[in-house]
Amino acid sequence: MRIYYVCEQCNNVMSSELENVHCVQCNITHEDTNRSTKNCFIYLSLEYQIRNLLKMPGITDKLVQRQTETSTSVSDITDGFLYQKALGGSDTPLQTLTLTFSCDGVPVFKKSPCSIWPLLCTINELPEKMRQDNVLLCGLWFGDEKPQMRTFLKPFVDECVKLEDSGFTWEMDKGVSINTKVIPLVLVSDSVARPLIQNFKQFNGEYGCSYCLHKGKMVEKGSGTTRVYPFQENVRLRNQEETDELVESALETDQPVLGVKGPSILCRLPILMLLKDMIKSTQEVALQIVKTCWLQKALPFYGQSIIKDASVECKEFFENLTGPKQLKHVTRTCGVTALDRPKVRLLDKDDYMALNRYGVQRGRVNYFKRIIVNGEVIHSEDYSCVFKRNSFTVMLKDADQSFFSIKRFLICQNEDEMCYAIGRFYERAKHSLCASNPNYFEPVSKHLGHLTAIPASAIKCKCLIIHTEKLKVDYIFRNINGCEFLK
Repeated sequence: MRIYYVCEQCNNVMSSELENVHCVQCNITHEDTNRSTKNCFIYLSLEYQIRNLLKMPGITDKLVQRQTETSTSVSDITDGFLYQKALGGSDTPLQTLTLTFSCDGVPVFKKSPCSIWPLLCTINELPEKMRQDNVLLCGLWFGDEKPQMRTFLKPFVDECVKLEDSGFTWEMDKGVSINTKVIPLVLVSDSVARPLIQNFKQFNGEYGCSYCLHKGKMVEKGSGTTRVYPFQENVRLRNQEETDELVESALETDQPVLGVKGPSILCRLPILMLLKDMIKSTQEVALQIVKTCWLQKALPFYGQSIIKDASVECKEFFENLTGPKQLKHVTRTCGVTALDRPKVRLLDKDDYMALNRYGVQRGRVNYFKRIIVNGEVIHSEDYSCVFKRNSFTVMLKDADQSFFSIKRFLICQNEDEMCYAIGRFYERAKHSLCASNPNYFEPVSKHLGHLTAIPASAIKCKCLIIHTEKLKVDYIFRNINGCEFLK
């Protein structure tokens, strides 16, 4: 770890000695008592952190294998076009690692101008869960001003250029030496940090858009003014070649040109496309949602008139794109549709005991994690996203309208091929919290019954289990798909 002190006059890094720091450009020396300047940052070696990470047990085994460029499956960043283009699909994960890095500001105190700007990195080749657990902290800016990216990112860029060019050599558990190169591939930033990194004007300045050459205009807002970007047709988009020319013009005139102030420190990274491929705003999620809604709703609506005179091939392509999709890998039986591929194995002992009253014999069964009943997708606890969805609690069709917590689904490989839900019943309890509105909230005991089985066709609808910490009961919200709370 190394601490860098930034000169308040020229924003350059000052050389640090034992007793003082000195700015070569301004020829100013700060004594040790005044070393705490307004802005400083810490840098932690990226190579050192990656070395330690690769030596952790089981990490190298989790590095994903890259797909070929001809693969059509896209489930992670390693399947994307930019990733395939950058690496060519030739290197193994141990030979070349890629990084996603981000930089954003966080206020330290509510009534203080001071903020910290962490520089974080994750390794794209690790599985998603392991990326979240192994985030690398490379830099930390602290000050009452926004960081000068040319200064703050310089140690990181210097080390990335070295790691991309020559890499580093390390030894695996078996004593095998491997040279690993590291490529910074993706930068994630918001609308505040992005212009600082690109060395562009911010969104409230002329030509402050990072994607197009819209000038914008000032309008009154409250007691002041703000810049807006009204809709305009045929607005030119920024491109890399024109931006390089604007950088040269800005350097010659020492003035911003069409929103470009000068070169970015990240231009030194050979593989980084500063405009389109690399800088992605966190607001891009909202844009993707809008695009998805347009494709699903607007495209089928307007498409019929647009392609009226199109060729047969275009009409067939449009029909495949917007037509109804058939579910793949489904199993239908007795009014129940089981989704995804089954996991075929011998019937578990606990499940056999639960199915005892139905006379099911020991043998091979098909296990499923989710099904469709009465037009609703019902999940079990074994489903990977179940805790986010909280939809493994159901109400049954019996006279008591019992509540049931589903552990898993299975279909027996016999003549009737009945689908069963394995789980536990909730026991109703008494509590006065929602006694005035019993039609929607039902208090239930925190202790569930023994493991049992029910026919999946006996499920009526989904419910929502609400766990409480201080109460002796939990609550089940019955109308999870209802349109109103009160009658």
